[in-house]
Formats: sequence, C-alpha cells, structure tokens
Amino acid sequence: MCGLLTEFGNELSDERKFEDSLALMHHRGPDSFGLQRCGYYQLGHRRLKIIDLSEKSGQPMKSKDLRWSIVFNGEIYNYLELRSDLEASYGIEFKSKGDTEVLLEGIAVEGIDFIKKCNGMFAIALIDNNLKELFLVRDRMGIKPLYYAVQGKKVLAASEQKSILKLLDSKPTLDKKALVEYFSFRYPVGRETFFNEINVVPAGQVLKFDININKSEKAYWDLSDFVVENSNSELENQERVMELLEDSVKLRMRTDVNFGSYLSGGVDSSLVTAIMARHSEQPVKSFTIGFSEVGFNEFEYARSVADQYGTEHNEILMNVDCYFSTMKELIGIKDAPLAVPNEVPLFEMSKELKKQITVVLSGEGADEIFGGYGRIFSSTLEYEHLNKGVYSKKFENAVMAKYGRIDFRSCFDHFNSIYSYASGEFLQKLFIDSELTRKSVDGFEEYFENSCSGLSTGTGYFEKLGYIFEKHHLKGLLARLDSSSMGASVEGRVPFVDHRLVEFAMSIPRNQKSKWISKNTISEVFDEGILSEGISEKYDVPKNILKKPAQKYLNDDILYRKKVGFPVPLDKWLDGDLYQLTKRELGRSGGLINDLLSPDWFVSLNEKTTKNRGMMMWMLLNLDIFTRKYL
Repeated sequence: MCGLLTEFGNELSDERKFEDSLALMHHRGPDSFGLQRCGYYQLGHRRLKIIDLSEKSGQPMKSKDLRWSIVFNGEIYNYLELRSDLEASYGIEFKSKGDTEVLLEGIAVEGIDFIKKCNGMFAIALIDNNLKELFLVRDRMGIKPLYYAVQGKKVLAASEQKSILKLLDSKPTLDKKALVEYFSFRYPVGRETFFNEINVVPAGQVLKFDININKSEKAYWDLSDFVVENSNSELENQERVMELLEDSVKLRMRTDVNFGSYLSGGVDSSLVTAIMARHSEQPVKSFTIGFSEVGFNEFEYARSVADQYGTEHNEILMNVDCYFSTMKELIGIKDAPLAVPNEVPLFEMSKELKKQITVVLSGEGADEIFGGYGRIFSSTLEYEHLNKGVYSKKFENAVMAKYGRIDFRSCFDHFNSIYSYASGEFLQKLFIDSELTRKSVDGFEEYFENSCSGLSTGTGYFEKLGYIFEKHHLKGLLARLDSSSMGASVEGRVPFVDHRLVEFAMSIPRNQKSKWISKNTISEVFDEGILSEGISEKYDVPKNILKKPAQKYLNDDILYRKKVGFPVPLDKWLDGDLYQLTKRELGRSGGLINDLLSPDWFVSLNEKTTKNRGMMMWMLLNLDIFTRKYL
C-alpha cells in the first residue's frame, strides 16, 4: 500500500518540485520513498511496507528486460499463485518476495492483459520505455484511487489530488456542477472530483498516453456482463457465497505485518471478523468506535462478537470537540469534502489502531451486492405496484405522503426521488445559480439511465438498483475507507469487494437476496398502506442469501436485528455545536462558498420542513472548509 506520483511527456517539472509534491503523500507511505527520472517521465513512490519488508520490493521498479517501469499502489492478493505460474511457464527468477515484481514481470511477458489474472486492489502507472507510452490502470471496482490531469504537453497522475495540484501551472477551479451532485448524492457522480482540471481513471479501465499525449481508453472488465440471473437453488447460491467469501478473507489475511478488523457489530464486519478468527493462529485484534449519545454506538453487539471469537477488542469513544477538529484534518487528506459523517470516526479509529496494526479488514460492499439497504431496495416494489395501475386508496395516500406524487417517468426518476439527499427545490433555493442547479438535477435521471444502458433488455428494477449501487454508490464508500485509513498509514482491505464474489452475487435472483417471509402477499401489505419503511426487516429479510449461511458463524441477535449503519449524532448537535459552528464559519468573510450560496441560504436551511437538516448543515460546513483550503 503506497502513494504514487507520475509525470509523463515534455516540459517536466524540476526534480525538487516533483519530490516536494510526492512528500505531500508521506502518510500513504511513511516507510520509504523512491524516484526515477528519464528525459520524458518522472516516477515517484511512497511506500507503506506490507508484503516483503525488504528494500528489494522498493519502487519505482524496472522489469528485467528494462522495457517497463512501474509505480503501484495496492495489493495483488493472489501474487503467490501468479508467481508460481510465471516461474513454471517462463522460468522467471524473482529477486524479491513481493507482489510488485510479480505484477511487473507478468506484464513484461504477457502484456497489459496480465492484470485480468490479478485479484486485488490496485492503481498502476506503467511506462513502456521502448514505445514511450504511459499506461494508467485501475482495479475493477475502483478500490484504490488514481487521479490524473492533462496539462499542455504532459500528463500528471497521483494517488491523491494534492500532489497534482502542486504541479499545476495555475490555480485549480471549482466544478460547480459537482456541488449540486455532492448535495444530492454525497459525492460527484460523473468526473468524481471537485476540480475542473483533475479527472479520475475509471474503475476497470486502462488509459494509454503516447508521447504526444494522445489518449486512448479500454475497459478490461465490466460489471454489466455479470447481471444475468443464474438458475441455482438457494442452497447452492448460499454455499457458493460463503465459499467465495471465506477465500476472499483468507487471501486478504496475507501480510507480513500485524492485521485486525473494523468490528462495528453489524452483520458484515462481524462475519468478516468471525472468518478471520477461524483462520488466524493468533487472536484477531478488533476495533470499534462510537459516541456517548444514546443510540450512537453499537458497543454491546461488537463486544458480543468479540467475546464469541476471543478477539483482542478495543473500544474508542469520540466526543463532539474531537469530531470537528478531526474533520478539518481529514478534509486536508482527502482533498475533497467528506461524503458521510462517519468518515471522521473511521479516521480517528484508524489512528488508534495504527498503534497496534497496519492492515485492517472492513465490511464495505456487502449491502450493495446483496440488497442490504432494505428500505431502498424494497421501494422497488412500490414502483412496480404503481405500474400495475390497480391499487388501494390507502396505498395511493401513503405514496403521496412519501413522494408528493404518484407518477414517475421511469424507474430512474423514482430512484432519484429516494436516493437524493436534497430535493431539487431546496437546491435551487440554496445556490445563486439556480439555472445550473436545475439543469444538473434534471440530468440525474438521464445519467443513471445511461449508466444502465449496457444491461440486457428485461433487466428488472431491483437488479438495476443493485448495479447502480455497486457501480456508483460503492465508490463513495471506498473513497471514504481509503482516505480515513491511509491518512493514518493503515491499509484497509475489503473482502466483499473481491471481483469473484461481486460477479457471482450479481447473478443471484432477487427472491433469494430479499426473502419475503410474511403470510400476506406484497399486494395485501400495500393495500393496507404499508410501504418499504414498514416492510423492510419485518415482512422480508434483506441480505437473506448472506445471513442464512452466516448462521453457523453468528447469533441471530447479530444477524437479524434492525440495520443501524454507522450513525453520527448530527441532529443531536443541530441546536448546539453544529448550528453555531456552521453559522460562525460560513459567516466569515473571504469564503468562496458564500459567493455560491443565495443570500437567504440560512433561512432555507432552517425551515423545519427541510429534509435532512443536520446533514445539509454538515455538508455546507464541509464545503466551506474545503473551498477555503484549496480554492
């Protein structure tokens, strides 16, 4: 796990400036650094030693034939198997015991397509010294970040935007459309950055630049290829899910440093911890964090799992003062406003666990592939029931009360109405440029529809929703994990995002993922005016295909209790610390955010009918901190 920086083309920066830019990512790799300079490129690398702690695995690294030069961030979990194959097939003799050399020599003998054999998380910058070409490669799911910018006759690429920003010739500018996307979806959904000058290498793609900075793109993996329902029995699918998950966890326990788990007490992190404990020779070190406010920690559930599996358990309590000071620090690491409030406690927990371990396994990714967001996934039934055209008055009234309408242009229009944090009406009141806001909001439906265009004809709404969550929502969670863990020099690994498990999960039928358990039919429940909020976890079992086989690992009070998530007491702070801090900070002169907001933004925000008031205030505070620091 590391930080990489690349400059390719003509008119390279001087070596000192390049080295200073690399140093901005010291937290990603505090153990060592390396530089390689040629007439048309510079490669820089900060190393966090995880596998093969010797200097033989230091980067940048050149292939034996000297054709290829690489800087690489991430892990290739199946590197031992790939190494054996390369030794047997090509007689390669390896100098190191790490995965970087395996990746590099594999590409040297088999070309870029070798990455298709790699199971892992990776962001790669690769130079072809013979053809003078740069390849930027990102893992299938986008677990590891890779940003790039084209400036004149050169390309800049890095693990963090700050290193690119320092090498730009001019000050960065704000992508105003990204602000609207942020309030709607918690992150920019298109280009994925807030800077006009910086882009993201798409997940599962290879970008190639020649010496004249001509760019070509190629996808080596596409999630849409796997959204095809299988015909297995429920038991067969349960067994296959657990087989893949077990192997995924075991692969992610490969490390030459101490490892542990984030243990929230929810299903996903508890299951990962349980599997780790069964395959670890030493007690697993587990960590959980929460707040003192009632209902804002799950210590008792995490403690229950820790006791069951004999982990060395650590509990961390966070207060409001620590929260807001840590929040500012984390924005400076992430180079973006935070997407969700629980990024802050994750970062604080990472700083604590770094005292004992360097690698941590986490439960991100299960809800997306198994339909775990019960109220949202169940709402697909509401849309389908409306489309039948025959429904009770109670159902119609309930839908009107929830959505303010009963007519939706498409499932994507319906999805936007349940997924967006802020309404279009509120956003037009919030920002001065109401026309830009309106166009952005109006384009969301089309954006998600285009995203699903590669799915086969006849794909159901539930399946489309799972695809959108995996392709778009998950990347916000992965960015959260990367910044909050790497900011503390900790490597976060995500077993549920193993591409083999994701591919298989996308083929599991809906009725096996979300199990209807009521004696009443769905139509009968709707006729009583009960919608998804009342259905989820009462009339159905979300994530059934995972919970059922997990019964051999976890007790029912862990598996079948109501989903909590990772709450932060924003609304508890709304009339005190959060309100006063937001009013004071945004009231200061000189902040760019004040030039973007309408004069009566605070009046709009304080209307009692405003949806997610605490979250909206928190997001504004994020934007103010971010724009003052970077713009």
